[in-house]
Amino acid sequence: MYITKREELFTLVEERKNNQEEIKERLNSWVDRVYGIHAFSDIVHRHFVSERQMVAGVLARQVPSIMVEDISCFSFCKLLGVQPVALSLLRDSFTDKNPDKVRRINISWITWSKSNHLIRQYERVVPLSNKELEGMVIQNIQTKFGTKLMDYHMSLRGKVFGGDYLLQDASAFHSECLSRARSLPEYAWRETGKGNEERVYRNDIRAEDFSLLRSPAKWYYPLYLSLFLDGRMILLETYENPKASVPYARLLFERTMEQLKEGVGLLPLVVEISPLTKDLMDYNRHLLEQSFSWEKVLQSIEGEENLLSMYEKITREIIAFGRKREGG
Repeated sequence: MYITKREELFTLVEERKNNQEEIKERLNSWVDRVYGIHAFSDIVHRHFVSERQMVAGVLARQVPSIMVEDISCFSFCKLLGVQPVALSLLRDSFTDKNPDKVRRINISWITWSKSNHLIRQYERVVPLSNKELEGMVIQNIQTKFGTKLMDYHMSLRGKVFGGDYLLQDASAFHSECLSRARSLPEYAWRETGKGNEERVYRNDIRAEDFSLLRSPAKWYYPLYLSLFLDGRMILLETYENPKASVPYARLLFERTMEQLKEGVGLLPLVVEISPLTKDLMDYNRHLLEQSFSWEKVLQSIEGEENLLSMYEKITREIIAFGRKREGG
């Protein structure tokens, strides 16, 4: 279900771009039939489609930052010639069962010593414990510096990427889909006055709730993956991670891909990246102090057609950045 070769990716992108109107009609019809959402493509256009001509390579994480994975995806997109886009979901809630979310509050900084030893130091940037944070909506989490968690990570991103890495939040998109749907999920998650989430069942949802709601993954996932059907955006993702409830996520991914294939006649454009291991969740402090050089990365991927192999080589360069070269 993943696209594995560079040539295959761009062939599919061109085919989809040449058939965008037909894809839009088929998708609108399917979404209207399944969800009762009329003119779904108009919602997508309001939230995601800009005037840019470049294809977007999207990494979707609740809190984008400068982890090795974030920077690897940025570099991967640049080397493929697509626009890097980070897609956040700030209306999601915190849970310490998700290692990625934990690494956004308990940062693992890495540096290379003069003798080329990797040094890993942890910095907790929030004053509350994981237990106190459990179920808190991410956009409400405060750091020990007096700023919102997302603002802290945006500051880091600004130092590394400048304005080169576009960031969009998907929360409003999901809220609008819920508010426009005639077929609602059995339940949704509603933000409380205390900043946490509570489950609210369909019959108890009020009109004024929709701006505070987050739909369950099983309901929104087909709508989310449908964003990657028409060649405007490609998704950078993996469902092969042995940790963090991935067996459920992988099953949901496979079922959703099949659902869209059956309903719309196409598979979303998904490029596999590496599983989110401990190394990919590190933050390389050298990137805050030195400009990243593309020369070695370009050399390492020269002639590489396999997209996952290309990504893995880029990742190794990001991790090793700041390490003293032999003989240097």
